[in-house]
Amino acid sequence: MSLNIDLLLEKYLGTVKETWKKKDEYTEVFINPTNKELRDIYGNDREFAIIIPNNKDVIAFNRNTLHQSVIDQLNVRGDYITASAFVDGKEIDIMVTDATRNGKWHHNPKIEDYIKSNKYLSRHWKEFTFSYYDEPIFGSWVDG
Repeated sequence: MSLNIDLLLEKYLGTVKETWKKKDEYTEVFINPTNKELRDIYGNDREFAIIIPNNKDVIAFNRNTLHQSVIDQLNVRGDYITASAFVDGKEIDIMVTDATRNGKWHHNPKIEDYIKSNKYLSRHWKEFTFSYYDEPIFGSWVDG
């Protein structure tokens, strides 16, 4: 009998870690990350990227990794939200992006409540601020 460690982790710990190497670049992606995993991703920059798929999980990864490459690598399908996030103490600033496509969530008045109700984000932060960016983001949105 074969034992799938990733499925056990997801079931019992609520987190799955995906990694891959592409063109000498190592990428770590966490699905429903723990506090420690989030700190590992955003580090001193306090910034990271997220994708929220239809099922309301959170896929979190380094801000320098393009949303589309994570979407392609993990085969994310259906409706999803792409965003960049900046951690400021107990508050998280979410910049909803149109980084991959012009989806139904961009500038949707219900998006803020939808994101705030995400069980994986709301267990880490209680205060949210929101902004919107209408073009693809390459690298850090804080830098400019």
